[in-house]
Formats: sequence, structure tokens, C-alpha cells
Amino acid sequence: MSLKILSKRYTPWNYLFTGVPKSFLIGNVCEPMRCEVDFSYAVEKQYTTDSKLILDSTVNASGGAQATLTNADASAWNDSGFAVGDSIVINFTEYFGGGSSALISRTATVQNIIDDEMFITSSIPLGT
Repeated sequence: MSLKILSKRYTPWNYLFTGVPKSFLIGNVCEPMRCEVDFSYAVEKQYTTDSKLILDSTVNASGGAQATLTNADASAWNDSGFAVGDSIVINFTEYFGGGSSALISRTATVQNIIDDEMFITSSIPLGT
């Protein structure tokens, strides 16, 4: 998992409620400081024939997709860095009869996580 710092603000403790935060650290020795950091992160999980992802996808009444992603090895999604509210991108190859295939990419939002199950919604069905 990589982190990208978007912004940081430092405020001396005695100016915590009245001072203006600064984008750089400035203060005296032993002076308590408050630091606020905004960052973004990315998580990537790849699957193979030994480490499988089980996908159960349905289409709701409004045409959007609701799906459950389950780690076949029972590893918890939270342990991999995923959280409720995350926007995720799912890339996979769908194989058709006759040896043809298509690379498919879908964006979804994590609605809930329970151990090895992730519940997501997407405006586009995951399968074709």
C-alpha cells in the first residue's frame, strides 16, 4: 500500500483554537504541536488460480449491480487495507466459448465488509 500526502497543517498547541495552521513545521523546543495530514492511498490485490476471488453478482431493479466479493483463502478484506466507502476498480478477463476473451474494468463502491466478504455496488453490472 502506498501513501500520497495531499496536505499537512501544523498548529502550535497554545494557538490550537486561535492560531492559523501552517503548511510547515515551526515551533520552539518542547512546544507541543498538532499536526493534521490529508493523504490518499491505494490497495492492490491480485488473484491467481491458487488464490481465487469468488464473485456473486446480481442486478437490482434500477439496473445497478450489487455484488459480493469473497476471498477463497478466507483472508479478511480489512487486513488488506480495504474499508467501507472506498471506491474500487475491478479489472478481470472474461473468457467466452471459442477461445475469445475480453478485458473488463468496473468501478464500484464498498458498501460493507464482513471478514472475507466485501459487498459492493456499481452502476454497471460486473459481468457482460
